[in-house]
Amino acid sequence: MSNLGVMAELLNAFEQQLTLARNSAREVSEHVAYLDFAPYRRFRSQIDETMALVCVLEGQLDSIHDRDAHELRAEMIRLNLRMLTLIAGAARAMFSRLQQVSTLPLGAQELFGPELNALREAEAKLSGPDYRTPEADQLLSHIRDSIRLVEGVINRATALPEFDAS
Repeated sequence: MSNLGVMAELLNAFEQQLTLARNSAREVSEHVAYLDFAPYRRFRSQIDETMALVCVLEGQLDSIHDRDAHELRAEMIRLNLRMLTLIAGAARAMFSRLQQVSTLPLGAQELFGPELNALREAEAKLSGPDYRTPEADQLLSHIRDSIRLVEGVINRATALPEFDAS
């Protein structure tokens, strides 16, 4: 199979993963009022699988150097924007609700640290030269709002105790 054929299949798989992630994000929105973390964990797991596929896609895209590469890169950016929109929306829903909670679970700092890192990676990606569009700029603003929300929740949370021998 040619590189273009592989890319077409991978982009189709990306689109399917985004459909699953969109369904998971919808579940997060429906359950956030109950402070149910399970849908959010399922959503993040779906996003992690999608991100792994993105890495494969980017590697394949780097090996294509003909006129089709521009179209493929544009499609990849379009799908990435959809994924990052899902990430920002789910994070905003979950962490806006968590800001209203007076007592957060023990270990929330450690639990939400990876989420903060993922949002910062999204911020870095959207700040790159491939994402210079009004849509990406608006999404970048939403990602930054989500980062502030997560930081606010993390700063209020109690860390797990350290049981050092020292």
